[in-house]
Amino acid sequence: MNTYNRKIIVASVACDREYGPAVQASRETCYKNIPSNMSVYFLYGHRDGIDIERNQQKVIGNDFYCDFIESKENMTFKTIEFYDWCLENLDFDYIYRVSGNCYYDLDLLNSCVEEMNIPYSKAWYCHNEFPAGGPNHLCAGGIGLLSRDLIAHIVKQKHRLISSFFHGPHQDDAAMGRLLCAEQGICPKRLENPEVHISPKDINEKTIDDKSIMYRFRQTNNPECFYKIYDIKNDS
Repeated sequence: MNTYNRKIIVASVACDREYGPAVQASRETCYKNIPSNMSVYFLYGHRDGIDIERNQQKVIGNDFYCDFIESKENMTFKTIEFYDWCLENLDFDYIYRVSGNCYYDLDLLNSCVEEMNIPYSKAWYCHNEFPAGGPNHLCAGGIGLLSRDLIAHIVKQKHRLISSFFHGPHQDDAAMGRLLCAEQGICPKRLENPEVHISPKDINEKTIDDKSIMYRFRQTNNPECFYKIYDIKNDS
């Protein structure tokens, strides 16, 4: 069994309205057995039955709650709140912020991070690189993997992030990307293992085997995809 030393937090932006069934499926599949060097948290705003004091956060198990309306439009604020809480409370090297509707193979992600020997500082890796236009273009892929020092910079500059780089809902990853490019002088590097777009009808032993090096299966909002991928991976 491989031993991984890098401490990685996986932050899943849950978004009940959009991703609810997929997030539940992810808990029962790809996040069922979490590697010892990783922690997984699900990021929420207000939910029924959970009392959150004004401007406070609450953690129940691996669910993180903060004082914002539970919606996709508040992803930026939930993410920054979570980053801030992690800096104050957790020991980690990286945070990998992910979408709640994608399947992630954490063992393969671990292997990828180790094989690439990702540095412990100034590390920004995601699924897409900026096009030629640089930071004025979007950085898709949920901002990706960031080292602790870059997480700290985003939190420190959170007001500037919103006032100068945030261009509207659903662009939180783009805003963080613009901030890092402008103030840290870096652009993301691509993680070696690319993402895979897959639908339930395409999932079978052959397609999963052909894509065995992939750790991120995108557009799996249909929970059926999670269970099919998980069953094939664990039966092989």
